[in-house]
Amino acid sequence: MKFWQQKWRSMNGFRRMILVVLALMLVGFGAAMAAAQTRLPFISDGEGRLTPKAEGETLVYSGQLDGGQVRLTVRPDGTAEYQWETLTYGPYQLEGSPEAPVSSALVGPNARGVTIRQGDRILFWGSYDPAPKNVLFTLVSDGAPLAERTRIPVEDAGQQEHAPRPIVLCQAALREELHQGDWGVFGIGALLTLLVMAWVLLSEAVFQFRASLWARGTGGAEPSQLYTTVEGLSWMVVTVLLALLYWMALTRIC
Repeated sequence: MKFWQQKWRSMNGFRRMILVVLALMLVGFGAAMAAAQTRLPFISDGEGRLTPKAEGETLVYSGQLDGGQVRLTVRPDGTAEYQWETLTYGPYQLEGSPEAPVSSALVGPNARGVTIRQGDRILFWGSYDPAPKNVLFTLVSDGAPLAERTRIPVEDAGQQEHAPRPIVLCQAALREELHQGDWGVFGIGALLTLLVMAWVLLSEAVFQFRASLWARGTGGAEPSQLYTTVEGLSWMVVTVLLALLYWMALTRIC
């Protein structure tokens, strides 16, 4: 303990700041990840997002999609209505379908089967893969992937432009299975954070090790001003990149 106290006192304010920021990111994002696991995830189409809110037994997702206000209502039995501004679509019947076609050649191991119906008509019967970019695949016809921008077909061609996308309805169908936050990505970020913290704490030892690789008999050499400046900039850049990695882990839907 005394060693670390002396180490802390010997460091300048900049190194202390970097260490504090890294520690706060590790603890803060860890707490945010744990909290995210306890609530239903938002729905995203890759551009906008819908935030869930319970209204009795009904779940209402609301937010901005396609440049307009969207309200997606999902009842406990899987019945859903999609409203874009004043246009209303549905009702649809959403359900997770273990028997729906899933191909490991096209989707990852986390793919789930989904069925979307409107009355007796099946609008989608395929698989939804939440990783890595919430890409939707359908195997209904020729096994080809279905584009993210694809929309549910409607009878009125004038309303097709703002019809719901299957990627949105699939996430609503799997609302009980999906969760926000990827602990795998967070774990990578945490490991890298600890390594960077060790680098900051032991920067003198790191310099001596590097110097020994460059030339022999460099024991006791001091880092130049250029080396110190570049090292400090490296810590700042790595800290920003780690923050982005943590944010990715927190906002990813799995």
